[in-house]
Amino acid sequence: MHQVVLITADSVSPLEAGIAAEVFGVRRPELSWHDYHLALAAPAPGRVATAGGFALAEAHGLQVLRAADTILVAPITDFVDAPAPSPIISELRTAHARGLRIASLCVGAFVLAEAGLLDHQAATTHWRFTDRLARRYPNIHVRPNVLYVDNGQVLTSAGALAALDLCLHLVGRDHGIDAAAQLARRIVVTPRRAGDQAQFVENPIPQAHDHDLAKQLRWAIEHLHEPIGVDALAAHAKLSSRTLARRFAQQLGVSPGQWLRIQRIDRARHLLEVTDQPLDAVAANSGLGSSINLRKIFREQFDMTPAEYRRLHHQIGPAGQQN
Repeated sequence: MHQVVLITADSVSPLEAGIAAEVFGVRRPELSWHDYHLALAAPAPGRVATAGGFALAEAHGLQVLRAADTILVAPITDFVDAPAPSPIISELRTAHARGLRIASLCVGAFVLAEAGLLDHQAATTHWRFTDRLARRYPNIHVRPNVLYVDNGQVLTSAGALAALDLCLHLVGRDHGIDAAAQLARRIVVTPRRAGDQAQFVENPIPQAHDHDLAKQLRWAIEHLHEPIGVDALAAHAKLSSRTLARRFAQQLGVSPGQWLRIQRIDRARHLLEVTDQPLDAVAANSGLGSSINLRKIFREQFDMTPAEYRRLHHQIGPAGQQN
């Protein structure tokens, strides 16, 4: 039996807690390999109030973590703006020292960060909180545009359904990708989304602290359809490429090239969602070149073609108006 323990507390997100229960807590005798058992742990034993207005069943005290094979840290709203209670931090550090596998779901990454388990490692969290995570814990290499990060012993996921991708990834590590796909079919979800697939997020112009940099970002957004690159950005900003890269890293957490790529992909997504433009036009208007390159990028980022993305997200009704 593989014991999975989910760390919870009042204000826990019911979505990710439910995902952990669906993957690891539901008994599945039809799947001979499914040997998981899920227990809840909380700073105070008893019922746990969720952020959704209802309570989870009786949780154990934190001592149950000492019998775990895998520890999951659920997203707990109260632990984003304030550190998690010291007993949780202590138990996580002890478990990590013992070599246990530890994974955070969504903003559970803040708890792992507070425990020092993400220092000098890549990590992610819900896209709305990646900037905050990076500012508060500068020793972490925050990856804002992936579904999950697997560092071996410690793993982190982005928000909402990315937690499901990470849980299925853990099943794949334990029992193989065929088992993970089998479970995914059982719960009627996409069998596999790679961890480095981008989160489906909006990418507004970031709030750069430097007014001049913010102006450069607006200029770049207005010229995305043109073949501008890092050199053009630096020239327009009247900065060296090295200085520009340093400012991007300090204020946005990505390189200029990465930022341009994110914005162009987001522009392509928007055009696929709200227009009927041919793929060559979508590629040209987003600065991604050709439809061939557009298909390649969407395969890499979203594990689907632009046409498949459009079918899933198209918002144009029969009269040409948004639904």
